[in-house]
Amino acid sequence: MGANDLSVSVQCGRATRGQADAALGLSDLAPTGVQEARLSLLRPVTTSDIRDALKDFDISFIWRSDKYEPERRGIRTCLSQRDGLGSDLKMTYSAAYLAVTTGSTLYLPSEGDPTLMDYLQRSGLLPGGFVASGNFDEMMKKATARGKKVYSVDDLGEHRDAISAVSQEAMEFVNKKSNVAILAGPYAPPEEIISVESLSGDIYDRMKPSSGILYLKTCTGEGAGIGVIRVTSAQEMDATIAKLQATRPSDESIIVQPEIKGKNFRFQIFLNPNKLDSVPVVSLTEQIVADDGIQYTGSRPIPVTSANLAIIGDAIVEFAQNIRSRFPHAVGFASCDFFRTESGKTVLFDPALRPTGNTASFMIRLNLEERGVAAIVADYKRIKLKAPGLPFSEIERVLGPLVDAQAVLKSGVGVLPWGYNQYQGEGTFMIVGRDQVQVDLLWEGVQNTLRENFPPQA
Repeated sequence: MGANDLSVSVQCGRATRGQADAALGLSDLAPTGVQEARLSLLRPVTTSDIRDALKDFDISFIWRSDKYEPERRGIRTCLSQRDGLGSDLKMTYSAAYLAVTTGSTLYLPSEGDPTLMDYLQRSGLLPGGFVASGNFDEMMKKATARGKKVYSVDDLGEHRDAISAVSQEAMEFVNKKSNVAILAGPYAPPEEIISVESLSGDIYDRMKPSSGILYLKTCTGEGAGIGVIRVTSAQEMDATIAKLQATRPSDESIIVQPEIKGKNFRFQIFLNPNKLDSVPVVSLTEQIVADDGIQYTGSRPIPVTSANLAIIGDAIVEFAQNIRSRFPHAVGFASCDFFRTESGKTVLFDPALRPTGNTASFMIRLNLEERGVAAIVADYKRIKLKAPGLPFSEIERVLGPLVDAQAVLKSGVGVLPWGYNQYQGEGTFMIVGRDQVQVDLLWEGVQNTLRENFPPQA
């Protein structure tokens, strides 16, 4: 098969070169060569795939940060330190949209909003109920008593492997940016892993691309741009090195990566150790990156079609097989960010073996699709009301039928909470509508209603 031939059949349809380029929005790029046998492993994920793999586990989207275990500082710093009190709580509730499919019991933080927990329960989103937990030792005691392992968004620590659905070894390895070369194979990025002690000014001259921009990744286990430093000159490099050498352990590893010019995307797959005859694809998304080239501000879903898989499919299979070969018992969501460069090359970076912030909106899309409801789901719609201490029950009261979860799933129109921080009166919502116009109008109406009902305090 020639490098530019995309007339390849896969299980979810047939692609031509033109269709493939247009579908992924890369019409200006030459496609990557693919292997038909590997592409035949790919297919869209189903609710049955997810339910079969996770139905015997409880679920937790609670991050094991330094809030609970101080020694995690620098590895998993609590979001409340960066974004204010209660910010670490928001994502924990979004696991409900996974639990409603698997029937799992959900762990929720004891300091969370009881009125939101009540809403999730009344809405039928927690068929297995929930367990409140104040810390991870308490979670371990409760999981042991329940006789259930926990499928977690974060590693639970080696001493808790007995209750973890995914081993500490697998979580540490796949979620570490510095292991992307092993997981990506020929699709690995150009980079060097250097100890803080060995950093020197000549690295900039040696590694800088034509744009003159280098990225230093100082926290190799975090995603979403956390711990990434952008350097644009030799002077900035010298200043950054001086700061790192003054504040970091000398043997700590830093990833130095030249800027990669191209479009930024992510694929997500689902692993079931009992079904190795296929690679179910969860999603393809275009990543929306802030002007700093580091922080993610959102994503746009891309259809999982044969045309799009023909472009990126070989890299997806490479990634999946490299995880499976090292960790045959790994289960659940895995993902990797990737660039499509201006020359048509695929470059993988930032691997992950965990659910993501997009998992909730994906599960809603999948639920709607399998009900035959045509709708789109926009996620990460944030609003911060100047009403600290406002419980979610008040949000529910003023939005009324718009947040009736069962009605939303039947009609494909409405608003669902992704997460809520009652300490700051800050909510993150998913807006469901038949088209983008309806989504935009719904969100505008929600913002107006909330701000009218909860004006700034004097």
